[in-house]
Amino acid sequence: RLDERELLMERLQESIRSSLRFSDIYTQYSSCQFLVMLSDTTEENVEMIAGRICQAFYKENKMEDELILHHTYPLKPAGK
Repeated sequence: RLDERELLMERLQESIRSSLRFSDIYTQYSSCQFLVMLSDTTEENVEMIAGRICQAFYKENKMEDELILHHTYPLKPAGK
């Protein structure tokens, strides 16, 4: 439901905010997506941070369902 999704998105935003470092940024990309940019990290650490976000979200909302999907896209230097 739309009202439930809005509430969960607010809670997810708080989980993201509280799980990131000061140098990382995030924004709400759509009504049901966030874009998170992590600087100076490895793919292994990205997975650890994503796990921390999920754990915080599920604990706060007392949920066991896997609602959060995440994907990692490392940035590469622009070609010449």
